[in-house]
Formats: sequence, structure tokens, C-alpha cells
Amino acid sequence: MYGLSLAFESLGVSNFAGVKYTGLYTYPGLMDALRLHNYKEGKYEVLVGRDELMIEALSIGLQGFVGSQYNMVGDVYNQIRKYASEHNHTAATQLQVIANEFIYLQNTQASPGVNGCKNMFNLAPNGVQVGESRLPSVPLSDTDQSVLREGLKAWCNGPQVESLPKQAKVCQGV
Repeated sequence: MYGLSLAFESLGVSNFAGVKYTGLYTYPGLMDALRLHNYKEGKYEVLVGRDELMIEALSIGLQGFVGSQYNMVGDVYNQIRKYASEHNHTAATQLQVIANEFIYLQNTQASPGVNGCKNMFNLAPNGVQVGESRLPSVPLSDTDQSVLREGLKAWCNGPQVESLPKQAKVCQGV
């Protein structure tokens, strides 16, 4: 990422403004995002595309985020940002763990190939109806729908519920 950005600069791409970092466990990962963030005193914007890395990204000074979960549990992520800005790392981390459980629910509870994230929009009582997933995603079966709905109910009513900011909006009506 760092090298790619410098390549755009050396080619004279005058409107190059930044990148979206979506790496997770690849080298050099966040180290490279930090290098670019600090290049020429922050000349380029680095947006983070991994919701599960918000805490890590905030800790190195990245402020921009692009992700799917913000559409459903944005109130949780806004609270993470608030706690991080107040240096309440314990509370921010606790909410990040809860948010990560929401991601885990979507990605692991339905059958392989089912787009749990997109289908969660359709299943949440206050969710936006976004329609069926397209190929190559597998269509949502009645069983998968039930599993995801029960998973959402469990997440919303689980032991972490007291930590959720004013009860996450996605949980209202669950």
C-alpha cells in the first residue's frame, strides 16, 4: 500500500488522496497503513475497511472507516470511537469484542456460502430490506434464516447487553 501510494505520487497523479486499507493478517498490514498515514505529515488519508480493527486503527491515529457493520450497529462503533477518544480503553475494547461477536455471528452461523451480513439486514426488525444475495452467494434457506434470526436474538439479549449503548438500534424489536 505504501509503495503503491508513492508510485501514484511519482507518476504525477495530482488528485491521489488516499487509500482504503482492508488487510487483516497480511504483512506489513497496519504497519504499512501507519507509514502511509505519517508520510509527508499526513498527506494521504488512510481509511480502514476492517470493522474488527477499529481499536487498533484508532490507536495508531487512523480516523476514517468504511465497512458494512456500521450500517447495522453503527451506534456501537460510535460508542467505541467515543470511549477511545476519552482514553477509556477498557470500555472501548469491551465494545469491540461485542461488535466482533456480531461479525462472527454473520460469518459463521449460517451455511457456507451464505452472505450473513446482507441477510442480517433483511432479518433485523429495524433493518433495511436489501433483497436476496446474488451469486456466488448461496440463497438463504429457512434453516439459515432461523439460525441467523436466533443468533441476532441471542446477541441482542446476551450478557453483554448492558454494555451496548442505549440498546443497539439493530436490537430494537428483537
